Order: sequence, then C-alpha cells, then structure tokens
Amino acid sequence: MGQHYLLQASVFRAAVLFAVVVWIPHIYSDYPEPVSNLSVNSITVSSLNLSWTLRNGISPYYKVAWDVNLLTTNQTFMQISQLAPGTKYTFNVTSVASDNRTEGRTVEISQNTIPAQVENITLLNSTNSSLTLAWTPPLGHVDSYEVSVSGAELKIITVSTNSSVISNLMVGRVYNLTVTSVSGALKNISNIVQFATKPNPPEALSVSGQTNGSISLLWSKPLSMDGLNVSYEVSYRSSLSGVNLTLHQTTSLTATLTNLLSGSQYDIAVVTIGVKDLRSSLVNLTAYTVPNAVQKLVVSTVSTSSVNLTWLPLNGTSNLFSYSVSISSPDQTLSTTSNNYQITQLQPGTPYNCSVRTLIIVASISGPSQFIQCNTKPLPVTNLTASPVGTTEMRLSWFYQRNNKSSYLYNVSVNGERWIQTSNETTQISDLIPGNNYTFTVQAVVNGMISEPVAISAFTVPTPPGELSVSSVYIVWPVAFWENQ
Repeated sequence: MGQHYLLQASVFRAAVLFAVVVWIPHIYSDYPEPVSNLSVNSITVSSLNLSWTLRNGISPYYKVAWDVNLLTTNQTFMQISQLAPGTKYTFNVTSVASDNRTEGRTVEISQNTIPAQVENITLLNSTNSSLTLAWTPPLGHVDSYEVSVSGAELKIITVSTNSSVISNLMVGRVYNLTVTSVSGALKNISNIVQFATKPNPPEALSVSGQTNGSISLLWSKPLSMDGLNVSYEVSYRSSLSGVNLTLHQTTSLTATLTNLLSGSQYDIAVVTIGVKDLRSSLVNLTAYTVPNAVQKLVVSTVSTSSVNLTWLPLNGTSNLFSYSVSISSPDQTLSTTSNNYQITQLQPGTPYNCSVRTLIIVASISGPSQFIQCNTKPLPVTNLTASPVGTTEMRLSWFYQRNNKSSYLYNVSVNGERWIQTSNETTQISDLIPGNNYTFTVQAVVNGMISEPVAISAFTVPTPPGELSVSSVYIVWPVAFWENQ
C-alpha cells in the first residue's frame, strides 16, 4: 500500500502482410488508507488530545485541520491547545502518501472543550424566601448554567443567562450554592459560595408601659424561626429633635427606651438580625411618653359663679396636647387645648376641688393631675341699713342668703380704715364722734373669699346743747322820722 507502479498496455492491430505492436504507458495510483479509531481525550478548557490508528501500511505524516488551522505530524496523536473554553470544534485528520500529495480520505470528529469556571458570584438581593444571584459570564462559550442550592434538599435550576432567582427557600437560613457552566455534555462547577435568606420581622410589637421619660416595648419571636439564633435592634426618633438613635442589639423580646422627653412622640422601629448580619424588614410603631403635670396652676379670676384657671404651657410636642379640667360637686370634666379655662355656672360662695391634667388624645394617655382649691366669691349683702344709737354708736344690719352655709363671716369697715368682723347679720359700731358722717362698708366672707363691698353713709346724732343762760339783753328797735308838712 502507498507504493507507485508503471504499467504498460499492448495493442495489436492486424494489417495486410505486416504487424505493428504499440506500447501505450499508463500510470495507476493507490490512495493511502484513511485513519481509523479517531478519538479525543484529555479534554480541558483550552486543549485536548487527538489519537488515531492506521490498520495497514504506514503514512509518512498526517494533516490535522480545524477552523482555519492546519498542523502536520508523523505521529498518530496530537495535542491541540489554545482553544476557546466551551467551544465545539470539528477536527479533520487526513493521511498523506509518500509523494506528499496524495491524501487518503479525511476522517473528522467533533468535540467541545470544557467550559470555563464561573467566577464572581454575587448576591443581588435577598428576601426571607429567595436569593437573586448574578455572575460574570466566563470566557468562551456556555450553553447554559446549572445553579445548585443545598439546604434541606438539593435544588438545581437551569438558566441560560448569567443570573438566577432562587425562590421557595426557608427563612433566615444559610445556603451553599454553586453555579455550573455547561457546554455540550461537559460541565465545570464553580467554587462553593454561601448566602443566606433574610429573617422574618418581629411579631406583635407593642408598648407595654410608659412614663414621662421612658417607653417600654414588647414583641414576639418572628414566625418560622424557632430554634434559630437571632437578635433584635431597636431604633427610635423624637418628632421634636428628628435625631435617630439606636439601642444596643439584644436577644430579649423586650426593650426600654430611657432618657426621653416627656409628652413627646417617638417613631420606633424594631428589626430582626439573623445569620450573616442580615436584617429583616422593619416593624414600625408610634408611641408617646407621658406628659408632665401642669406647672403653676392658679385661680386667676373669680366671680360669684365662675373661676378662671391658668397654668404654664408644657414642654414637648405641644400640638399633641389637650387639657382635662375637672371640678367636683357636681363632678364635671371639661376639655381645652389652651392653657387657661373658665369654669362657669357655679354656686356663689362655694368651695370646689379643681384639677388639671395633660392629655395626648391620639394615644389615650394622660399626665398626673394637678389639684387646686377653687372657691367662688360670696354674693354681696343686701338691705344694708345704719341706725344711730346715741351720739357715738351706729347699729348696722343687713340681709344675706346663707344657702345653708354656716361658715359665713362679715367684714365691716368704718371709713375704710377701721375693721370689725362678725358672724351675725347685725353689728353695733361704737366710739364714733357725734354729728359726723360715716361711711360703713360690709363684705361677706366665706372660704377665704370676700364678696363685693356694700356701703352706706350715715350721720351720728350730734351732742344736744346744755342749759341756756342770759347775762345781758340788748334791745334794738327801729326809729321812725316824720317830716312836717
């Protein structure tokens, strides 16, 4: 096989009386035997080995071609390198005769290189039940990717792009993940990466107690997270300062915020912190500290049927405040947003127990009550009369409707200077000067409250003259003058 031979053909032609023998040369070639058992082995991301056999005879060398590449060898194997990862190549192997021109039939084989390994796997997003991954597409060609997630059970997802969303995962757990690049029947698995789902938020966040400087919180463990180690972070912000503050992390299901402003609104958020420091969604709550008691509560104006209360406005979120004003006998509760209030329709000369407390209506909380005694003025006396008694005394009397109040007293003044107090509706003023005009004023007094004054003016009786005596008499009479006619 593979040798050259010279063949001659003889042609005989008969003619009259003579014969001619003509030799016509003809060349016949035998083509080399094609290779057999062509196979591929030792495949990597950028190289592979080809090998083949030749059943009979020998061949000086072989041509190996793929794409635009052509190599020759006198061996029955060849290593092909500098290939693109994950790419399918068709290799042609041809045996060549010793004349370096005659070739046997070409034998071909197709094979993929191993795809490149996926790198730079990153977590784009994590929820409490899903993970969103992305990675850099590797060099060369990839038909698809297999995303494997190991947890309670192995989950494999096949995708054609360089990202994947893995759903239906358990909350707050760590998962081992790999991404395998696939090209044909060949695969290349990535290094293992670990990502975790987020924890669930706390349940049933509520206020368990509050003072004028603190708020106590209570919550329940997140759902579906029994047996998992979690902690909690509490943050809060005053509506007045707008400054965000954060408590230290705690594993307890309670927390108390201290050093707060009284009567203020606080926006509170609690978050669960799980594995890999992942945080749940926030659970929000608006809460309020108890307002302080009102300061400098006074009765500023009093009449016979009303009292006016005033107090200092409180520090805090003033637009949240209203005030509850209470009065006894009969019990009444009134409301105002101002720092003063007039209580009307009261009985004259009557003592009342009054109190004021601050309310935050939106939260149904109130501060401590501040108490004060509220007494109305008594009515002025009526029918005041003054009757002289002798020349140096004056008897005063008046009428007053006591309304079953036995504790009435009366202040009686003489010319606004001399004061006498009595519990009767009559009194006698002595040591007066005869024949003088005096102004007497009477005011009712009850529970320390004094009525409007009622005044009357009267003269004392002058001193009568003594015995009449005559020491001399002068008589004067008129004299008439008559003219003579």
